[in-house]
Amino acid sequence: MVWRPSLGKWYALLSTKAYAPAQARIHHWGASGDKPMVGRMDADAYDELIVWRPSLGKWYVLRSWNGYSAAGALYYVWGAAGDIPM
Repeated sequence: MVWRPSLGKWYALLSTKAYAPAQARIHHWGASGDKPMVGRMDADAYDELIVWRPSLGKWYVLRSWNGYSAAGALYYVWGAAGDIPM
């Protein structure tokens, strides 16, 4: 998986598509200045796309269970400007 901060886009190569770059799944999630992370935030077996926006002290989570739709996204206020996400 790759996150391109200049565009705020995630690119994922899929095993079901033989990892073909032309078949990559693309998700627009994040903005310039965000810090990307991937992790499991719920009980399913799939990673969520996460960005930490240090300027606002907010985490934005795009969840896997609904096909990474922004309609089911979450955000959390946790931290402050200058914090380092882990």
